[in-house]
Amino acid sequence: MFTKFKVLCASAILLVGMTGTAFAEQKASDIDVYYVPLQFEFDGEQYTPAEDQRGFIYEGSTYVPLRFISYSLNQGVKWDGDTYTVSVGEPSKIEKQEINEYNLNTKVRDAVKRDKFDASQLTPTTLTAYKEKVQYVFQGQSKEMASGTSGLFIDNRLYVPLRFFSESVGRQIEWDAVSYTISAKSKEAPVAEQPQTDIPSTSGVGGSGGGSSTSMGSGGSSASVGGSGGGSASSGGASTSQIQSEAEAKLTALENSCRNRLTPLGDQYVREKDPVKQKQLIAQGKQILNDCHNQFESIMSSIDGKLPSSVIQGYRDHYDQIQAQAMSDLILRIGSGN
Repeated sequence: MFTKFKVLCASAILLVGMTGTAFAEQKASDIDVYYVPLQFEFDGEQYTPAEDQRGFIYEGSTYVPLRFISYSLNQGVKWDGDTYTVSVGEPSKIEKQEINEYNLNTKVRDAVKRDKFDASQLTPTTLTAYKEKVQYVFQGQSKEMASGTSGLFIDNRLYVPLRFFSESVGRQIEWDAVSYTISAKSKEAPVAEQPQTDIPSTSGVGGSGGGSSTSMGSGGSSASVGGSGGGSASSGGASTSQIQSEAEAKLTALENSCRNRLTPLGDQYVREKDPVKQKQLIAQGKQILNDCHNQFESIMSSIDGKLPSSVIQGYRDHYDQIQAQAMSDLILRIGSGN
């Protein structure tokens, strides 16, 4: 249930003006990075981030998506836009559901591990990045990056050095400079110093443990909530499980409809530079959001008294929690909040 509802909520939040552009007062700079086909192995299984969230080598350090590596180690991620703080730690029950599904989507099936990678022919790629001053909190403890290093916001995603993440999260994350493999176990282990890899003379590519990034806008899907439907009969002759199944089908259809209406507006809003047109898009988004909310309430009214109150409340709680999490995800993806 609500497997992609965050996209809907995030678009709605953006359109109603609850977040702003990420770097309105920050200046971007061009940096040269080396995209390397990094292998990620966690608890003996291979995982890979989305194509637009690949790790890379920058100034001799490996940078990877924060959300990806945090979720791969079963750690929750939260963003406070007011203080520019990223918190990584034990996930809540709702976050665990999201993490589990996210990891199912990033897991590589029938993976064949590469034993060696020749980086000598790699060429640099120029990217536009924002070097932001971000506060990092791991397991409730503040951590600071080494002088001269910083997180990188690229395409609205935060990347941080892998070495920094390894030392901060309290996990032994190993770096294989021959195969360009990053491996770790989700259970706590003593942190070992990460080796510094020589930079190939022909390409300038290096590889020390470096960074991680977080795609704070896309995120994974959430699991169904609301409790299990019993098989007892209800009014009208339909069983509780039948009514619940029909209600969830309606909610899924509503989700798809609203997402398909809101997502293009959200994308257009991000690209639009004209303040007048932005206001028009916000007005359209508010109207769509209002329609979607009314339809949600209509579905809730239709099952009132037909399903246990705990099930209905579960839908409402999940609806609220997903919106709150979507807001956090979107702010982290964009980089600031109003």
